[in-house]
Amino acid sequence: MGADDAVRILVGVVLLFLGRKLFWVFVGAAGFIAGLNLAEVLLAGAQRWTILAVGLIAAIIGAVLAIFLQKVMVAVAGFLIGGYLILELMQAANIIVPQTWDLVAYIAGGIIGAILVISLFDWALIILSALAGAVLMTQSLHLKGSSAGISALVLLILGIAIQARLLHKRRSTA
Repeated sequence: MGADDAVRILVGVVLLFLGRKLFWVFVGAAGFIAGLNLAEVLLAGAQRWTILAVGLIAAIIGAVLAIFLQKVMVAVAGFLIGGYLILELMQAANIIVPQTWDLVAYIAGGIIGAILVISLFDWALIILSALAGAVLMTQSLHLKGSSAGISALVLLILGIAIQARLLHKRRSTA
């Protein structure tokens, strides 16, 4: 496991358990994932630390913007996470489409993610951040097949349960 896998796991853990509570982390993580994936395509053949640095810069920009432009950046993060998740789900289901359709699927998933985050703010953040955290962690651990699916599902349920409990505690003390 390399440094980039360790960072992905750390980001995955934070998303899994604190994605809603620390929404700026959710936005930053969406920037990290998008920046990392974009850097892997645009900088193919570059050293891993360069690709990781691009992901971290995108994360910092997203997190800082989230502090000042909360609703807009959360919608952007919902779009980025929604697009990322739809491509990962297609890959996990072995759905093979022409490369141009990947972009269409990403945009469709992104629009769904943005709409969910805007309309169901707390629960959308909980579900999307837990799902992104679970996928990121299983991906970084290089799990394949049914072990990846089962691990992601267990992590997703655990992440949703913990974040829902934190939300319930916050609402009951408010």
